[in-house]
Amino acid sequence: MTLNKKGQKVVKKRNIAAAEYINYMSQIKKGTTTLKTKRVCIIDEGVYIIINYYPEKDGSPMLGII
Repeated sequence: MTLNKKGQKVVKKRNIAAAEYINYMSQIKKGTTTLKTKRVCIIDEGVYIIINYYPEKDGSPMLGII
């Protein structure tokens, strides 16, 4: 959900209900694997930065998304 507060866009996340979680889990394709991730959050000179790291999977290099 995206909100506007004082002229700035603010992204707000919401919790999902147990029934929604079960519904989403039932939609996972057979034979797929779950990606594991590590998240690092830092503030550098007033800029909030989120970095998601995905370790190697099946010989592919580690991926980092900023």
